[in-house]
Amino acid sequence: MSKIWPPLQHYVEIDWVGGSHTLLLTADQARRYAADPGPVVAEVLGCGLDAYLTWLEWQGRAQCVAMTGKRKRCRSTVPGVSFDQPSGLAEHGGGYCTSHGTLP
Repeated sequence: MSKIWPPLQHYVEIDWVGGSHTLLLTADQARRYAADPGPVVAEVLGCGLDAYLTWLEWQGRAQCVAMTGKRKRCRSTVPGVSFDQPSGLAEHGGGYCTSHGTLP
């Protein structure tokens, strides 16, 4: 290893709530990212790819977990709940919106 040049670093930009975010990848992660970025992004963020994509779609806010009368998930957000990292949404999930907040 050269004492003059630092080791090569691998950075990638990913979509993020409010803009973009830079991830630092290992050499192995960079190789795998070039072939299929999704699993590597999920690995680095510590959550599933679906959680990351849902977090982006909902702009960091939590979606109500109640089901509607048509057996579809409620499309409302949970008041006062947002996550600055997709892993927070993956770990804590959602909650109930003001319409469904009285459910057990």
